[in-house]
Amino acid sequence: MKKLSLGLILVSILSSAALAHENRYSIEQEYAIINSCVGNNSYNKSKCICALRKTQKSFDEFENTNRFFNEFNKNFKNCYWL
Repeated sequence: MKKLSLGLILVSILSSAALAHENRYSIEQEYAIINSCVGNNSYNKSKCICALRKTQKSFDEFENTNRFFNEFNKNFKNCYWL
C-alpha cells in the first residue's frame, strides 16, 4: 500500500511538472515580451502577463512576426487588471 501511494504521488508530481512546462517559451523570451510590454508603466504588468498566457495558447513557439504581436495586442486589450 505504501509503495502504491508513493507511486501515485510521484506520477502526480511528474504530470503536474509536465503540464507546467506546456506552452511555455524560454525564460529569456517571456522576460523580453513582458518587459517590452510593461515599458515604463508597471500597472500594465498583470495585463501583459495575461496577454502572454492567452497568446501562448495560439502559438506553441514564440514567433517574431506581426501575426504574433497582433494576437498579443488583441489579447492585451481583452485582459483586465488583476
